[in-house]
Amino acid sequence: MTTTPIVHGGQRIVWIDAAKGACIFMVVLWHTTIFSYTRIDFGTLPLDSLWTGVLTAFKPLRMPLFFLISGFLAHSAITRRTWQATFRSRVATLFWLYVLWMTINWLVISLMRTQIPGAAGVIPGEAYTLDVVEFMRGVFLADSGIWYLYALVLYFVVCKIFNRVTVPLLVTLALLQILSEHITQAWNFQKLLDYGIFYALGCFGRDHIARIYADFSARRWALVGVVLLASMALARQLGIFYWPVMQLFLSCLMVSFAIDTLSLILRFWQMRALQALGKRTLPVYVLHMLLVHPVTLLLADVDLSGTAGQALAVALPVLIATAVCAGCLLVRLVLDRGPGRALFDFPAMRNRPVAQGT
Repeated sequence: MTTTPIVHGGQRIVWIDAAKGACIFMVVLWHTTIFSYTRIDFGTLPLDSLWTGVLTAFKPLRMPLFFLISGFLAHSAITRRTWQATFRSRVATLFWLYVLWMTINWLVISLMRTQIPGAAGVIPGEAYTLDVVEFMRGVFLADSGIWYLYALVLYFVVCKIFNRVTVPLLVTLALLQILSEHITQAWNFQKLLDYGIFYALGCFGRDHIARIYADFSARRWALVGVVLLASMALARQLGIFYWPVMQLFLSCLMVSFAIDTLSLILRFWQMRALQALGKRTLPVYVLHMLLVHPVTLLLADVDLSGTAGQALAVALPVLIATAVCAGCLLVRLVLDRGPGRALFDFPAMRNRPVAQGT
C-alpha cells in the first residue's frame, strides 16, 4: 500500500487518511457486532440490539464514503492516463487480490464451518462450501466479504469507458442505486449497483470536493447536521429510512457532515492511529473476517449478564474491532517479505505500490 501524501492543488488533503481509517474501522466494527457481539448473553440489557441499531444508522455512511474516496483517488488514472498506464495497477492487481483473498477466505471459512464441531451453527454463511461451482458463482456475484475489491475494478472500468459522458453516467448510476432491489435479488450484487454512484461522484467531482472541503466550514457543518438529524428522524417516523432514494439522500448528508467533522477534529487532534490505519486499509479489509469468525467461536458461550460483565459489554465491540485491526496489521507485517508480498500485490509488480483507491 502506498503512503504517499494525498495532495491537490499543491495542498495536503488532511481528512482523506482519517476518513479511510474511520471507514475501515466502521466496517470491522459492523462485522464484529453482527457476528460476534450478538452471540453473547447480556442478561436483561439489550446491548446487542442497541449496538446493532446505532451501527445500522450509519449504514448510509460506511461504504459510500469509502467509495467516494476511492473514486477521488482514481480521478487522474481515469481522466488523464491511458489504459496501458493504468490497467495493471487499477484492474489486474485489484482483480488478482480479489480472487486470491476470496479463495483464501472461502477455503478458511468453509473449513472452519465443516471441521470445527458446532461452528456451522455459529459462523453464518451456508454458501461457504468446498464446492467449486458455488465458489465460482460467489466470485461472479461478489458473495464474499472481499466484494469491495471487485467493485473497485468494475467501477474503474465503467468510469474510464464513459469518462467523457459523465452526466449520463452519473444519472444511470443513480438510477441503478435506486432500482437495485428490482434489478436483482442477489444481495451482494445489489451492493455493487448501490455504490457505483459514490465512486463516480468522487472521481468526476474531485476538484469540487477538494475545493469545497479544503477547510472546515462551521456554517455548512451545522446546517448539514441539522438537516441530517431531522431527515433521519422523519424517515424513521414515516418508515422510509431504507428506501433507496432516502438512503442516497442520507448518504450525501452523512458524507458531507463526516468530512467536516474530521476536518474540525484534525484542527486539535491529529488522530495519528486512525490516519495510520487509513494508509493500510487493504490488509485489514482482506484479513478481518478470518479473525472475526474465530472470535465469534470464542464468544459463543460467554455470559456477561452480571453487573461487571455488562459494564465491559458496553465497550466490547470497540475493543474487539480494535484488536482485530491490530491483528490484521500484525499479520501483514509478518507476511510482508519474500513470497508473502504476493498476498498484497500483483506478483509481477512487487516493487510497485497498490493503487491508492484501496
